Amino acid sequence: MRQPVPRTAAIHDLSGFGRSSLTIILPVLSSMGIQVCPLPTALLSTHTGGFDDYRFLDLTEHMQGIADHWKKLEVDFDAIYSGFLGSSDQVEIVRKFIDTFRKE
Repeated sequence: MRQPVPRTAAIHDLSGFGRSSLTIILPVLSSMGIQVCPLPTALLSTHTGGFDDYRFLDLTEHMQGIADHWKKLEVDFDAIYSGFLGSSDQVEIVRKFIDTFRKE
């Protein structure tokens, strides 16, 4: 019998330049056979380490709506991964996400 593909929620930013964030975790986990469901926290022109004047598009206002849609679809996760969070509001959204989607 075929085992289901493990699935993880990856809550992280997407940086356009630099070797970090969802640009790294998506291919790494996917190559391990894991279905990665990204929940982006922000879109950045570069990662935040060592760059000045980077562009930051805050996605806080969309995060809960994405989570609500996944809940409505009854999506479940074997793991939840969190990286860069851009505000205390995002921390609270992630706490609620974990409470909603965690397994016993």
